[in-house]
Amino acid sequence: MKLDDDTFLNIPALLDVIRPQYPREGAYIGRAIGLDDPEGKFFMGGCGYILSWDYVVYIGHNNSLQRDGREDWLTADWIRGSGINTTNFLDLGFRVTDHPDSKLGWRADFAKDTIMVHQLKTAQLWAKTWNYFALNVFAGT
Repeated sequence: MKLDDDTFLNIPALLDVIRPQYPREGAYIGRAIGLDDPEGKFFMGGCGYILSWDYVVYIGHNNSLQRDGREDWLTADWIRGSGINTTNFLDLGFRVTDHPDSKLGWRADFAKDTIMVHQLKTAQLWAKTWNYFALNVFAGT
């Protein structure tokens, strides 16, 4: 899993989503952007996404891949060019959000099934996020 350093991950919610299919190959999981692109050039938002090991090995061993540019776009290009069939594509949709106090487009209130909260740029935003999940999600586990 790739995760930005300003992203909170609700591991139990993530496991609830991926455990039923337990993707071992051809997995590309995150919040999809550009699914309506006529050329199929969607990508998973860079705040966090999961790649199965076959993609990781391909990317790690292929020295000819372009490595200059936005990492989330590049990753999608590498996957498309890998020849590996993406059999476990999963768009996490609105379960990946920006912090509710953010001014950005993915902002949403916290929910127990929120998987990732992005744009935690200050200690106060981290604290608000942690307090919500500690009291409402993790307290009963």
